[in-house]
Amino acid sequence: MGYLCFSAGKREVQSWHGLELETEFAIALSFRYMSDSPSYGQRIRANALSRTLFFTKAKILFAVTMAIILSVARWLFGRAARYRDLFWDIGIIIACYVFAWVAVYLWNLFSAPKLLDKQRQEEIASLMIRVQIAESAAKSRESRNILVADFSKLMVEGKAIGDQISRLSGEQLAGWDSELESWKQRVTDFMTTVGWQTEVVPFLQARDKAEPVQGIYNLGMKQERRRRSMALYNQKLEDIAQRRIAPA
Repeated sequence: MGYLCFSAGKREVQSWHGLELETEFAIALSFRYMSDSPSYGQRIRANALSRTLFFTKAKILFAVTMAIILSVARWLFGRAARYRDLFWDIGIIIACYVFAWVAVYLWNLFSAPKLLDKQRQEEIASLMIRVQIAESAAKSRESRNILVADFSKLMVEGKAIGDQISRLSGEQLAGWDSELESWKQRVTDFMTTVGWQTEVVPFLQARDKAEPVQGIYNLGMKQERRRRSMALYNQKLEDIAQRRIAPA
């Protein structure tokens, strides 16, 4: 029992410190990333350029290519037989393309700050969510530490109550019985509080499996009956600890 409680507590402390280090590392890494990012002006220009290239490639480049092909076909098979006409048509197409590219770039340049601010807000929100998740996990582990400590205390108390039996006199048995009932009530209250209601009835019925004591009904028999019942109560708590809070 002592090894179980010590191992569980040690594991929880290690998990707590590991979570703190992970959270601090994540926050530090995020702020390091922000501080190492390009300047705001560079990010604006880069954003505007990437959006402009995507738009022109998807929307304009194909149309310009088709216009040039049609101009060449018109020069080869149409009436415009002079090179100057061909170069003039292609020049107009390219000039229109350049004008459209510059116009789109300027538009993206003016709209980039708003988009970048939105991206940064999303990054901050994502970081805050990670911190909240880490804090929630830390609180959950802290609550489990408290649960392990309280349940271990009840187990130690049960062991101590059982150890008293051999030193009891006939007049002390009633007081011991009252102490046992008080301990059983604390155990069942604890199980109900932490949501282990299904463990309450099996715990209270554990003594029913005690083997009967044969012999003369005297102090020794009374002590032995209580010793066997108490051993079953303590064994039941050991079983619950193994299933509920034992480290994986």
